[in-house]
Amino acid sequence: MSAQHPTSAEAALARLGFREPGAVVADLERLGAWPPAAALGGRRLLCELAASANPELAARALAAVAAAHPDPARFAAGLRRRAGFRARLVALLAASRSLGSWLAAHPEEADRLADGRWTAAARDRQELAAEALELVDGQPRAAAWERLRRFKRRELARIAVRDLAGGVAVEQVGCELSWLAEACLEAGLAVAGRGVPDAPRLAVLGMGKLGGAELNYVSDVDVLFCHEPAPGVAAEAAVAAAGRVARALLQGLGEPSPEGSCYRVDANLRPEGRNGPLSRTLASYRAYWARWAQAWELQALVKVRPVAGDAELGERFRAAAAARVYPERLDPDAVADIRRMKARAEASAAARAEGDRQVKLGPGGLRDIEFAVQLLQLVHGRDQEGLRVGGTLAALDRLAAGGFVGRADAAQLAAAYRFLRVVEHRLQLAAERRTHTIPAGEAERRWLAATLGYRDGPGQTGLERFEADRRRHAGTVRGLHEKLFYRPLLEAFGAVPAGLDPRPAAERLAALGFANPERALAHLRALTAGLSRRATVLRVMLPVMLPWLAAAPDPDGGLAALRELADTLGDRAAFIGPLRDNPAAAELLCTVLGTSRLVGGMLTHHPELLTELADGRWTGAARGRQELVAEALAVVERQRRAAAAWDGLRRFKRRELARIAVRDLSGGASVQEVGAELAALAEACLEAGLAVAGRGLRVPVRLAVLGMGKLGGAELGYVSDLDVLFCHQPAPGVAAEAAAAAAERVARGLLQGLGELTPEGSCYRVDANLRPEGRNGPLSRTLPSYQAYWQRWAQPWELQALVKVRPVAGDAELGGRFRAAAAERVYPGRLPPEAVAAVRRMKARVESERLPAGADPRFHLKLGPGGLADVEWTVQLLQLRRGGAEQAVRAPGTLAALAALRAAGSLEAAEAAWLADAYLLCLRLRNLGYLVAGRPVESLPTDPGALERLARAMGEPGRQRLLEAWRRATRRARRVVAARFWDDPG
Repeated sequence: MSAQHPTSAEAALARLGFREPGAVVADLERLGAWPPAAALGGRRLLCELAASANPELAARALAAVAAAHPDPARFAAGLRRRAGFRARLVALLAASRSLGSWLAAHPEEADRLADGRWTAAARDRQELAAEALELVDGQPRAAAWERLRRFKRRELARIAVRDLAGGVAVEQVGCELSWLAEACLEAGLAVAGRGVPDAPRLAVLGMGKLGGAELNYVSDVDVLFCHEPAPGVAAEAAVAAAGRVARALLQGLGEPSPEGSCYRVDANLRPEGRNGPLSRTLASYRAYWARWAQAWELQALVKVRPVAGDAELGERFRAAAAARVYPERLDPDAVADIRRMKARAEASAAARAEGDRQVKLGPGGLRDIEFAVQLLQLVHGRDQEGLRVGGTLAALDRLAAGGFVGRADAAQLAAAYRFLRVVEHRLQLAAERRTHTIPAGEAERRWLAATLGYRDGPGQTGLERFEADRRRHAGTVRGLHEKLFYRPLLEAFGAVPAGLDPRPAAERLAALGFANPERALAHLRALTAGLSRRATVLRVMLPVMLPWLAAAPDPDGGLAALRELADTLGDRAAFIGPLRDNPAAAELLCTVLGTSRLVGGMLTHHPELLTELADGRWTGAARGRQELVAEALAVVERQRRAAAAWDGLRRFKRRELARIAVRDLSGGASVQEVGAELAALAEACLEAGLAVAGRGLRVPVRLAVLGMGKLGGAELGYVSDLDVLFCHQPAPGVAAEAAAAAAERVARGLLQGLGELTPEGSCYRVDANLRPEGRNGPLSRTLPSYQAYWQRWAQPWELQALVKVRPVAGDAELGGRFRAAAAERVYPGRLPPEAVAAVRRMKARVESERLPAGADPRFHLKLGPGGLADVEWTVQLLQLRRGGAEQAVRAPGTLAALAALRAAGSLEAAEAAWLADAYLLCLRLRNLGYLVAGRPVESLPTDPGALERLARAMGEPGRQRLLEAWRRATRRARRVVAARFWDDPG
């Protein structure tokens, strides 16, 4: 048809609501629903098709079923005549392409829908299991499985019809789908066990949605198998027999056929996953749970229940699992592990890619509700056996009845859960495909909204109404942590009524990850007690802030720091304002306090930094060297007195250091960016310090400050010393001795001013001992003096150190000439073998002499195998070898040099990547170790708690994962060091 010239029939169909009328005219004619002058039943069929969720799909599928029917005329007449038959079939076919195709392949199954009694009431598990067992009884194995598949599809269609007709709660649909799966498991077990000698007693335990009796249309069926040997049968034979039966059950139910498969049965939640035996004895499960089970494995047992096989053995399994899941004492680490696992699921690629369209893992999705409900069950189910139920809605109802969740909150969450589960059901019913994602296309979403009962109305389309409801429910669910954990806690304990039992509150705090819940509870009481402005604001804000603190690496330290901050500042606006008016600043404060004792202490002792933290620029883009130098110079120029200028510079450095640390802790800067910005800050302080130290100087002299080491490489850490050299040039007409004295005075004044410890703290420890003759030599020399020293006296290590030299402050032109002269000396045309040997000897000496007494070399960040020194020495040796011919490799920064060496062919791509990975990891561990512990960290902590905090600050789920990453990175780097530093003959 032409879009410009539709036929009269197509125009009429379009007015009724058909979006592609030209495609369905023939189908409607075959059904007797077109033309409109047909009998009354035909007109009703036409109207019901037009009003369905997908008129074209429903008409096409109906016509296909009619065409395949043994008596098409009788089938079409029945549709026109019987309103209930018509309504049931149209709703099903408009919602499910796959079931429409199945009915077209088996049109006799559609006749069942003519009798309303077949779909009027639910069929219970016993009735379904009896029919399934009767169907397979006496049948050959292949025929039995095929009959079971047909039975499953037929019952699935019946449940879908009941669901789509409305009036059946989503939890009832979940139960009926679960009962159907259990019936198929029971009958399948009978088929799988045929002819198996020494068959043991075997119980099938449902897990996940099957265990909770809340199955989806296309859920995997998660199970465990537990057996008990028959009398006189050896344990090994029983294991083999149970495994054979279980394997046959999985294969028979999962095998595809023209009828489709029955179920995908997943037994991978068993101990040791795919590597473990399919079935174990109950004693074996108990031993595994006691010794090896992870927190998530025990959490999964919250939903376990017998679903097929030996019921008595299944009940014993459930009782044994409950004793393990609900121990007498709650393990805070286990619950913290579960919370971290939930965070990883939220950060997964699928959840991030699909965002809020993911009704399961997305923000405000089903997993949010299920997770919170299960955590509360784990916390309180030890004392309240009534909470030990598998179904989410049933558990939520009992939590509300027990006072663990407010009635209004429970009602909102239950409504959101039902809404999301119905959405999930409709998504899966469409093509019987396992999905949890709302389509991106508007047409698909419009169809989804229609299957959910949303229709266009005045001022708003059905799709708009659906989206509005979805956003509302997601917002409700996303606040569930506050509602289920934090707000009840604060409401219950803010006023601290006499005689109140603190144990439930302590249990909740333990579940949230607080290692010392009693102390945390005391902090909460102190923060919220009284009528001060501070207490009033905190009573409102703490329910929001506690989740942020709990998510930090050190919740206990964060809460203690918050209390110290509150006690110090009281009602001051610098503290109250950001909490009350700036949620982003409040969240950032919680992250900082719960991660870094050092920055928390800085905020406590220097409250003016809180105002800076509330400014969004703290977590914005990095500040460049030019901007920092200009501000540092302005700071010192405002002060006439040198002492005041130095104090101003110390305050500037402290503020900027805190800003960089906050950017680092909030994830706003990479370790390379942190190093570069710390170097830029140091250069700004050196530049401003030179201005102060040079005040009153009567002898003019040009003075350049050259950065060495980490400063020269612009890879500074938070606790790095500033390694520098000074080079001066007399002004015209000034004697050499006078210029040297003036330069010495300025250099000494700079070192003293930056390094002096005052009530404002110190600025930097500046180390000039890499200069010629070390401590015994003058602080500053002229460039010719340096060149003469390099020519006659310089040791190989002194020349090697010049690889990193670059101008950082003072006279830029003189600094540039110094660097060029150093490069001429450092990078010969060919590095002689004796120079290579000298570098290697010095490296060996450093490894043997500089490791602190008692330090484990395996975990030393700088001197350990594959650590910072290994990477730096390897890179520098390669630079010395290649730098004479390739100026590009003369970069002072280790990472920049690595990239240049790879480009020049001195390193393979994998080698350069491995060295860079280890280097970056060590730098970040040093930086975050300092921020977390408040002191320099040279080795990975040996204390498990400290290592756990550091791991979480690094973004790792736990200390074991951090150790694995460390071992992998350093092992690979050490391999490159062995090949390129020690073994490469060059």
